[in-house]
Parts: sequence; C-alpha cells; structure tokens
Amino acid sequence: MLLTKRRKQFLRQLVDLYRATKLPIHYETLASALGVSKWTAYDMLKAIERMGLLIRSYGPNRGEGGRSQVLFTPTAQAEELCKAEADEPAGNPEEWQATKAAVLKLLGGVRAGGIGEALQRMNADLKRMKRSRDFCAYSIVILLAHLQHAGGRTEEFVRQMVQKAPSGEMRMTMFAGAVLGAVCQTMAEAGAELAELAGHYLKSVAGLTDHEKELMSDLLLEALV
Repeated sequence: MLLTKRRKQFLRQLVDLYRATKLPIHYETLASALGVSKWTAYDMLKAIERMGLLIRSYGPNRGEGGRSQVLFTPTAQAEELCKAEADEPAGNPEEWQATKAAVLKLLGGVRAGGIGEALQRMNADLKRMKRSRDFCAYSIVILLAHLQHAGGRTEEFVRQMVQKAPSGEMRMTMFAGAVLGAVCQTMAEAGAELAELAGHYLKSVAGLTDHEKELMSDLLLEALV
C-alpha cells in the first residue's frame, strides 16, 4: 500500500500530536487538528495502520459510560519516517535558487508594466512543473501578478495581512484566499481561472515538507516587499 501525500499529511500530524502529548491519539483529535470529519480521519488512520506505521489501542471514553475509544500510537518506523522527511532538504539547493531567481524575474517583469506577456510565460512554465515546491513558487508569483494588477489599497491590505500571519503555512493559505477575494471583486473575468489555480496551489502546499513550506513562506515575504 502506497503512503500517498495525503496519508503522509495525516501521519505527520498524528506524530506531532503524539510528540506533544506523549499519549495515544484519538482520531477525533486528529480530525479537529486537520479540519476534516472524524470518519475521514478514522478511515485514513486505518489505512496507515495496515502499513505497519500505527499501533491501535483502546482507552476509556469519558463521555459515553463504559464504552471504550479507539486510539492510535505511531510506531518507531513512523517517527523515523517523519523525522527523515523533515530533515530532508527540498531537492538540490542550487535548483531551488535557480527557480526562485526565475520566478522573481518574471514578477519583476509584471512590475515593469508587462503583465500580459509575463502571465503567459508564467502559465506556460507552470504547466511544466512536476515538483510541488516549484508549482507552489510559480503559483505564488501568478497570484501576486494578479494582485499587483488589481493595485490600489487592496495590494497593501493583503501585504499587511500576510506579513502578520502567525505561521508560514497559514501565511501561504491566507495569501491565496485574500488574493482570490480581491481579484474576483476587481477582475471578475479572471476569477474562475484563479479559483482553479488557488485550489491546486493549496493542495500542493499541504503536501510540502516542513522545509519546503519554509522556503515558500520566505519567497512570499520576499516577493511582497
């Protein structure tokens, strides 16, 4: 059975909760942390359990008399897997620097007044992206290009809101939502296309490693200056 990006997301969150509490985790606790239904969390944990990465146990349910509740504990293999993923660099650092330089150059072209040509180039490049990290980087500058085209107070409002976000991942998700809302109000014709892009972007963000999320957050802050 394959450990997909979606399953990795659930496993990483459960491992984080276990490390914080040192106690087996109930699937409803995991569901609340991820913003999904308890049944989605339970089904996902059962799938991960079958891979040998979780150990099931039972504990008293304080809310329903004598009934027990299902709890999950990550195995040593699961903890090692999550640790290795967190420590793993996001590809070749030189490749990332090249990607970063390319997207910032394209964004500079937008600021110089050539939004149409720059967006065509960015959209063409985006379709060739195979790595989630690079897809997110190009998505960020495309969203920024539309935001700058909208201009006015909207751009400054989004900039301040994103810069004050409490975490890097929240910064990236807030940014996408804010840009989408702003652009739909000023450029309705671009709304449907951007909504589709934002959806793919948010899914890609969820699948990034912690290190990659830091890179994307830093790119966003740098591009907003």
